[in-house]
Amino acid sequence: MNLHYSMAKIHIALIVLLLSCSAWSQSANASSPGTLSFVPLIQVGPHVPNSVVSSHGGVIPDLKIHFYVPSDITAAYGVDAVHAAGTTGLGQTIVIVDSYGSPTALQDLQQFSSDFGLPAPNLQIYYPCGKPTFSKAMHGAEAGWAFETSLDLQWAHAIAPDANLVLVATNPAETQGVQGLNCMFNGESWAIQNFPGAVLSQSFATTEQSFNSAAATQVANFDKVYQDAVANRVTVLGASGDSGTANPDKQGRLFPEPTVNWPSSDPLVTSAGGTWLQYGWKWNPTISANDSGSGVCSSPAD
Repeated sequence: MNLHYSMAKIHIALIVLLLSCSAWSQSANASSPGTLSFVPLIQVGPHVPNSVVSSHGGVIPDLKIHFYVPSDITAAYGVDAVHAAGTTGLGQTIVIVDSYGSPTALQDLQQFSSDFGLPAPNLQIYYPCGKPTFSKAMHGAEAGWAFETSLDLQWAHAIAPDANLVLVATNPAETQGVQGLNCMFNGESWAIQNFPGAVLSQSFATTEQSFNSAAATQVANFDKVYQDAVANRVTVLGASGDSGTANPDKQGRLFPEPTVNWPSSDPLVTSAGGTWLQYGWKWNPTISANDSGSGVCSSPAD
């Protein structure tokens, strides 16, 4: 599974807005054997108002990382002008597909909206294969997907603040192949039938090689869902990935030949790629790029 924690996800959110006319967080922690206790995944940073930061654990001293808030992204990509012109997603629906989802998805989204002055969100959650039982048995996978779910929902809401949001949370996860995909596409089929004209953002990716000899058959089967989306005027989006043509197999080894991520590669899916955004800050490395140390990000005032 490739989790898209890159600018590609924000670019999907930008496309969502146009078609519909990172941050520090607290992660899940174990509260007792066999269970996970989820705490809110709230985006905060040193230039977020102190009242907001202190309400979520206190001011972060001497943190040399730049954080983007919604107003940064909308200004950097000109979305603030689109909002000002009246295009905010009103009357539209955005469907987001994630494995597992998060037990605090709505709470996280409501807090994010309150912190950054966004409208109260309208979120519907659908579990096509039953609500998962969150536990440590998944080796942190569910906590990782909870982070991804909050990331997807919050940034979709930031870009299209008046759109209705639908989270399709599937169980089990997609794991570089067929496992989990049937549930995902059952959920997508439900969404396509119930929300014609919506925008559907897919938060999963795998290489076609991961299907091995069944690649042609499996891709053709799943492509029928996208054909159904076309018939119902549903725009399907997919992130192109974080690694270009260098993608791993199930064991984490890079394929020896160039690869692309599916379903982003499907001709019926709009593929969104990421960029390296420097807005309101500059990269100020403290050591040579040939070394294995780190650098800092600074604002123009620094």
